[in-house]
Amino acid sequence: MDSLDTILERIDEIAPSLRSQLSLSQIYKFLLYTSRLKNDIILTQGSSFNIEDPPTFLPPVVVAFLSEVLNLPGPLVDDCWDVFKNMVWNKEYIQALQKDPEDDFQSFGLKRGLGIRTFYPPSMYCLSQNCPKLNSAMKRSDSQAVVVHTLSSGVLPAYHVHLLCTACHKTYYHNYYVHNNIRYYYQDISECLQISGHQFADVSVINLWIVLMLTSWTSAFGCIQAQDSLQEHSPHPQLPPDWQFGDELRNPYVWEGFVLLSLLEDCKRRGAQLQLPNNGPAKERLIPAMQARNNRIYTIGQPEKLHRCDVCTRWYDLTEQGQGIGKVSCVVMDGVTIGHPCCSVHNCQIPLANQRHRFCPTHTARNNICSIRDCERDIVPGTLACNVPAHQAVWKHHQARGQAQFTLRARLQRARMAGAASSMPAAGDVENLEDLEPQETVFALRANGQVVAEEDSPEECPEKPETGNQKLRAQFGRKRTHNEQIIVAPCGVIIARATFYGAEALHTVAKFIKDTYEGSGFKPEHIMFDNNCGLRRCTQNDPWFDDIKLTVDVFHHEKKHSINDLVCQTECNPAAYAELKGENGGWFFNSSIAEQTNVWLAGYNAICREMQVDRFNFFLDELIMRRNQVIVEKLRHKGKLPGYWTGLL
Repeated sequence: MDSLDTILERIDEIAPSLRSQLSLSQIYKFLLYTSRLKNDIILTQGSSFNIEDPPTFLPPVVVAFLSEVLNLPGPLVDDCWDVFKNMVWNKEYIQALQKDPEDDFQSFGLKRGLGIRTFYPPSMYCLSQNCPKLNSAMKRSDSQAVVVHTLSSGVLPAYHVHLLCTACHKTYYHNYYVHNNIRYYYQDISECLQISGHQFADVSVINLWIVLMLTSWTSAFGCIQAQDSLQEHSPHPQLPPDWQFGDELRNPYVWEGFVLLSLLEDCKRRGAQLQLPNNGPAKERLIPAMQARNNRIYTIGQPEKLHRCDVCTRWYDLTEQGQGIGKVSCVVMDGVTIGHPCCSVHNCQIPLANQRHRFCPTHTARNNICSIRDCERDIVPGTLACNVPAHQAVWKHHQARGQAQFTLRARLQRARMAGAASSMPAAGDVENLEDLEPQETVFALRANGQVVAEEDSPEECPEKPETGNQKLRAQFGRKRTHNEQIIVAPCGVIIARATFYGAEALHTVAKFIKDTYEGSGFKPEHIMFDNNCGLRRCTQNDPWFDDIKLTVDVFHHEKKHSINDLVCQTECNPAAYAELKGENGGWFFNSSIAEQTNVWLAGYNAICREMQVDRFNFFLDELIMRRNQVIVEKLRHKGKLPGYWTGLL
């Protein structure tokens, strides 16, 4: 391999002017780029060319490329080739130039505290403008061994260095500084985030997890499996056997990375600074910021709440009627049965203290009340029913069903149908499988005293008395929220989402609509919903709904609504409104978009069914925002002019 003296002698001999006109970075790029273009250079040579020797001249297209990239005149590029062509054609030299430094750092650097990745604060100076040592470099430091999860190189050993300002007592880390036990994150998001105490992950890795969740309903466990598959045959070195921390990627790391990056991006969009407590587990540390974001979306709505585009808005000429240009905007509403554990008291929205509890802290005394609906007697100790014989019979039957082998198999099958195996409880864990029971079970008490759960015996009893069997409803397991209700624009953008704790009651639906649009200065002309005939009756005395047409979506109106219902057929029939009709007898708006969107939303049931309420809301809101961003970008690309109603009304 040529020494520096030999290279300088060659420059002096061939092109002395290069000494003053060529930088080290230009030399490095020239060698790197021409070595990568070796085959392109060979391809332009004549048939008699010996590929073992470098050609005399570079092809004109390569000269033009290097001239622009290196900011050098063409003649100087030719001079560089004359000087360095033998080095470019030397395979051993180029391999040494392109060698990944990770091997050397692992072999010779780690034992000296030098890593291929060392995470320092973004500045060696204190960032506080009031610090007495503002212009003095911080020298007091500490270093910790960590691991970093990457896409290109797998799991790498690294060091995390933090610096202390002795004047203002702030401690600076790679992603944040700490003062008075509060973490203040920098507004510029680093390319690598600390997702747990000694665990770092490149933002590209976290984005991969998010994309997998967004596009294929992948759980945290599935994200781990996908990343392991990508790195299974990685040529890069593994962690040293004596490294303090292992390379295992765990579910909490994935979720903490998801939440942290989402919060940082949210703060950057708003020009705010993320602040988190410095103490406690990472999962608990993130909760206050998650709650603040959840409350903000609940109060002011999704960023696309006032979305408009040429797919969900129709403009038409009304000049003949003397009204100028007319506008009709439309949204569609529907619910999907996914949810999280909640208090068993109807419509109670107080979070559970523990996900295994049946009641919230306010209603915990109801653990001592009989689980049969409408019964307020105290339970018999050791059971969940009172001393009424029929109620005790139902409780005993419930216990027998829970212990029966056929029930366990049925529950396991339902769990497999609900989602990926990664979301299933461990095999044989009866306590975890218990929650796969229906939220409320209907039991039939027959005349002979026999108790049968209706789902176990759907056929009519041949000895059923004319008066019928006595039916008792019992809530022995945990209760879940009833459904997630969404308002969707016909283009697919999700306008709003709300959790319905009880049934899909019409007054709750009306409140959801008003909460979404009231005070925004905008209301859609049409809202489509499968039970709008009922909603119309419910809101007939509310003037807020006077200028909104409540139509039933096309499918439900044709298949499930009575032709004898006058209100439904005249006020809620989409065929009664010419502005909804498209060309060739079709429809301008996609009235099935909410049900189609719910297919996507329902895919997260297995992932979020055990989430605590704050994480549940944060997770769904974040995915909805990211999905909306993708849809809006596609609309923009198709020339559908996406925008917002704000400022246009």
